[in-house]
Amino acid sequence: LARIFRPSPFGDPGIGGAISRPVSRNPKSTRSILTGGQRQRYSASEDNVLNQTTLGDQISLEGIGVHSGAPVKMTLHPAEAHTGIVFRRTGLPGGAERSIPARREAVGATELCTVIAEPGGASVSTIEHLMAALVGMGVDNVVAEIDGPEVPIMDGSSCLFVDAIDQVGIEQQRAARKVIVVLKPVRFEHGKSWAELTPRARGFSVDVEIDFP
Repeated sequence: LARIFRPSPFGDPGIGGAISRPVSRNPKSTRSILTGGQRQRYSASEDNVLNQTTLGDQISLEGIGVHSGAPVKMTLHPAEAHTGIVFRRTGLPGGAERSIPARREAVGATELCTVIAEPGGASVSTIEHLMAALVGMGVDNVVAEIDGPEVPIMDGSSCLFVDAIDQVGIEQQRAARKVIVVLKPVRFEHGKSWAELTPRARGFSVDVEIDFP
């Protein structure tokens, strides 16, 4: 294994962060890991899409929380099937650790960023860029171990998370994936804002407009 460090494109360790990721040098690895161009074929395969996935190896990241300004270290670990995306919050008083599943019922706040929390009070904020990367890359099962209250902002987007996932690859698991099928339009309105899901025969597309006053 080799470890690669990629600094923030801003050139300032106070903004963004660095990635440390193991990269396999063994081309004869027996694991089903899909990277680069293979990942495109994986995404297009109906058979493979119905199976759960995890990371091909762990990914370590360091950076700064954009709202808290606090330094943070985060490691993304491959996880067993049916784990889902779980944040393991470390660095709590007394050396305690708490697990927070990234599920809608754990969402505690959405103003400026998404915050998830557990009943004991431990929380992780600004999870949306990492979550977008995991969902967009088709990763179902990951444990994100984090020693601070906020996911590092990295370059301000999901790009560096996607790049790191692409480097270690995606490992297909034997368990079937649970999916939600949209059978008819579903619309949610809040003030002047709205979001709507509509059925689609094949594939996935998003149409987004936003107007900041």
